[in-house]
Amino acid sequence: AEPDFTIKENVTIVWEQVQEDLGEIFMESEDYPYLNQIGFNVNDTDKMVNVELIVSDDTSKEEAVSYATALVKAINDEVYVQNNYYELSSADSYGGFFKEYGFHVTVSTVSNGEGAEPDLVNDTVAAGEDRAIVPVEG
Repeated sequence: AEPDFTIKENVTIVWEQVQEDLGEIFMESEDYPYLNQIGFNVNDTDKMVNVELIVSDDTSKEEAVSYATALVKAINDEVYVQNNYYELSSADSYGGFFKEYGFHVTVSTVSNGEGAEPDLVNDTVAAGEDRAIVPVEG
């Protein structure tokens, strides 16, 4: 039989696989030396993704924004692996998945503690809004 290259719109994303792949990409990479932990969850009802990063205490806000941006784009690109209906991320786009879903991203330091307000990044970007993630002021 010939391979089927048709684009399918209603593919169910296996989020556990996305999480596992992102863990391998980010936690085992020398590109993110300040990174301690990543996580995300998807709310299909609200079309919102909550993204969380925990970084070492000596991480700058600029590095925190860079890590958060990379993780959001990587989530999109891992979705693309499972469903090529969505376009890949690019230098100026979070990618096709985030044209339909918004995201809330937080970056906290290890010593900030569980349940505390994020001290580096606490930002929400609406679906289709490709503006830059901004750090916490102050």
